[in-house]
Amino acid sequence: MDACKLLSSMFAVAVLLVGTSSAHAERVTHTVEYGDMLGSIAEEYGVSVSQIRQWNDLSSDMIRIGQDLVIHTDQANRGSTRGGEQVHVVASGETLGGIASRYDCSIDDLVSWNRGLDPDRIREGQELRVRTQGRVQRRVEYVVQPGDFLGAIASRHGVSVSDITGWNRGLDPDRIRNGQSLVLWLEGPEEPSESVGSANGGQLVNGEQLPPHRAYVIRNADVAWGTNETISAILDSFDAMVAHFDRLPRVRVHDLSRESGGYLAGHRSHQSGRDADIGYYHDGCTDDCAYIAIDGDDLDVERQWWLLRYWINHDLIEYVFIDYDLQRALYEYVDEVRGATDEQLREWFQYPRGRDTAVGLIRHEPNHADHLHVRFACAGGDNRCR
Repeated sequence: MDACKLLSSMFAVAVLLVGTSSAHAERVTHTVEYGDMLGSIAEEYGVSVSQIRQWNDLSSDMIRIGQDLVIHTDQANRGSTRGGEQVHVVASGETLGGIASRYDCSIDDLVSWNRGLDPDRIREGQELRVRTQGRVQRRVEYVVQPGDFLGAIASRHGVSVSDITGWNRGLDPDRIRNGQSLVLWLEGPEEPSESVGSANGGQLVNGEQLPPHRAYVIRNADVAWGTNETISAILDSFDAMVAHFDRLPRVRVHDLSRESGGYLAGHRSHQSGRDADIGYYHDGCTDDCAYIAIDGDDLDVERQWWLLRYWINHDLIEYVFIDYDLQRALYEYVDEVRGATDEQLREWFQYPRGRDTAVGLIRHEPNHADHLHVRFACAGGDNRCR
């Protein structure tokens, strides 16, 4: 995956027409104006610089005033899965090429994102804007211990040997020594998060904000905070959805928690970073699934069950609250099409034992005909989580 492709502002549906542009269904012609750069044009349309070069047979990023550029708006956001922006602080000995390699982008991309940047003159401590496809990364210095080898270090930190050799110039993967310091770049914040107390009366410590993704639209980023485990569960499940389905409309992600948790207006829960409200896949979806109340006949049971089954298979959830009528549609699909056993059906579903029966991972709660409410499980070692 190209980790530096651009995303439009929170997956805006409308095509933004700038300067002198004319548009039709899936393509616009952008006429270059004074001050335009290929990077800024790409940002406004939610595509990448490399895509614009390809569509217009450009051999470089040089463009001229009055030049017409074709932009395929139907491919906005399609080439990337996740996306966000972070600041990279240049370390001693780093080159722009090495930084571009680490973020899987080009030097041209870095130059376009940092106005006035001289690619031949970067200095230690300089801050560079980087468009990333995923979560914030942190720099870790790992000191080689007796008995260590590079494969074991890579496996322990969830990276590859080639990642480590790429981050450490001149490193011989077959010759590391005790006490040697290796630079690693790992996903997630510096301090791990904690879910403190219960979902109905708790707090979130060192919360992580859900980044954008091509498979969903975030309603309000200010209340899109969760534990590291909650964010991982959402991102990983939607990554899997994108990989599995050739066509996947985007669903709406509404409230998770506030940055520090605590009371969230309109909710009894959502206080400790483990809850998320997510709209349903339904028959009216094309590119986007509206956040609307549906009945069982409208539910896209195949896609909806695939998402739920990912969470169940990976032991990620405590409960999922789904309207009882929608449970029926899912239950019948899983029973008749997927061939689940009676034991699995009893474990997974409250249906058909009555909407007030406290059984099953999937349970009824009033006012859940337009979205599901997933409560992710406490993380192992999170001793204050209830």
